[in-house]
Amino acid sequence: MENDSASNSSHTASTYYQRKPEDYTTTEKAWEATKTGAKIAWKWADAAGEKIADFLGITQSRFQYAIDEMERIERRKQQQEKRKAEHAHQYKTEACVATNYQPQTKTDAFTDLAENTQNPGAVV
Repeated sequence: MENDSASNSSHTASTYYQRKPEDYTTTEKAWEATKTGAKIAWKWADAAGEKIADFLGITQSRFQYAIDEMERIERRKQQQEKRKAEHAHQYKTEACVATNYQPQTKTDAFTDLAENTQNPGAVV
């Protein structure tokens, strides 16, 4: 009886693939060939389908154009803010430079003005 249980357990799935090719029946050989052929055909069809989908452009999201447009708008806003900040900084720098050329005291300004009125042809 122990031999019967051992012989029954020897026909499990793991031993099925360990048999010699000559031991397979014609039906089993045909089934294995069919599975192998189907796997190969599936891989080729999958690869070809991906190439065709890429070519036709149907691999993108349905609303990808809207997503792209939102990203463009966001980039434009960031660029405008950057330009405004640069312009404000430049304006502030120019204003600081301009204030450095003003007279230091009010009396100097009045003195310059008085000298110009007394001698109109003089260059200050």
